Parts: sequence; structure tokens; C-alpha cells
Amino acid sequence: MPVRTYSIVVLLVFATGASVTPAFSQTTKPIIILAGHERWKPVRGWIKGDVITVMSGHPRGTGESVVREKIPPNSLSPVHYHPMGENNTVISGTFYIGFGDKADASKAIALPQGSFVYIPPGVHHFAMTKAQGALIETSADGPFHKTILSSRRK
Repeated sequence: MPVRTYSIVVLLVFATGASVTPAFSQTTKPIIILAGHERWKPVRGWIKGDVITVMSGHPRGTGESVVREKIPPNSLSPVHYHPMGENNTVISGTFYIGFGDKADASKAIALPQGSFVYIPPGVHHFAMTKAQGALIETSADGPFHKTILSSRRK
């Protein structure tokens, strides 16, 4: 029965034209974002062409947040780390992750669609894509912050 009740709420949202957008604070109400209705925004000072959309929470606030990131083909992030752990799921494409103090592409691990990686707090890592690019979903307890070590490729 709870599934039917939830379905009715979803139908009411569409029938009334209510806003279906991410919440930027803790909420007790369901959040629904339909595919194609995300609000993509460029990430300043990061990978050229990289865009994100906040699915729930607020990455710079406290508490859990979920963000999706479209990483363009042939991209390489600088080596960096976070003060909190992060959960990454590959939604489409192939996402490459490497660990250590240098962005050594030969040591990156390929994570195809459906793969998951948890990166503990303080672990130095880099990310990259090849010709395909990738769409990933990241969840973390905020505030989300990254410290960049280097942008040099080995």
C-alpha cells in the first residue's frame, strides 16, 4: 500500500504543476527529479566542461548531499583529497580512478557503468575519463570540500 500512496503523490505533483526540484536543506518530504529536468551547472576551477547537478541536500552545507557530475571525454582531475568520505556510482560511461600523489594514468582503475567506489577521508586520488566520458553520482556528508595537490600528469 505505501507504494500506491507514493504513486498518488507523484501523480498529484504532475497534475498540479508543483515544482519538482532538489531540496537544498534537510527535508522530510520526498524529492523527485525526472530525467531531463536536472539543473546542470558548470564547475568553476575544476575540469573544463565538467557540469554538476545537486540531487538532494547542499554540498557546502552540513548533512548528506547527492550530486551528479558529467565528466567530459578525455578529462583528468588534479590529485586531491577530501576531509570526508565519498561514495561514487558510475551511471554511464567509464570512470577511471587512481590513488597516490601523482596522476599516473597507467595506474588508473577503469570503473564501467554500474560500478561503485568509496574513497575514505584524506585519501589522495585523481579521476579521469577517456573517449567516452562519464556520468557519476556522488554522495557524502558535508560540507563537501576538496584540497588539490597537483594537476600534473606523470
